[in-house]
Amino acid sequence: MIYNVRLDKMMNSPEDINDKGDTQFRIKIMPQVDLTWIKQFEEAYNASKSNVWRKVQVQNTYIEISCHHSELVDSHLPSIKNAINTANAVCQKMHEAYEKNRQEAIEKEKSEKKAKQDILDNLNLNLE
Repeated sequence: MIYNVRLDKMMNSPEDINDKGDTQFRIKIMPQVDLTWIKQFEEAYNASKSNVWRKVQVQNTYIEISCHHSELVDSHLPSIKNAINTANAVCQKMHEAYEKNRQEAIEKEKSEKKAKQDILDNLNLNLE
């Protein structure tokens, strides 16, 4: 499970910038994300009412947002960064819970196997 996502760099070229209107910005993210992380990011981003007017699209390796370049740094990047931090935190908790459950299942299996081995050992002692 992915929980260490960070912004890497802008993927646009200078020719992409539209001075008079919106530009479709592509921001590279690292590492490649999975569907669980995308879902958590979208929930966190869409939870803010100020983000209702600007939809963010998340792909495996980048985030897309369409806005005027003057709005990106002041208005949208803080919301994107906050949503990334929230998604990372939620996914990390999910990963930790999964690992804890997996470890408990392994310990339970070991304990059950030991109990069965103890039964066999006891039966073998009674054969002598």
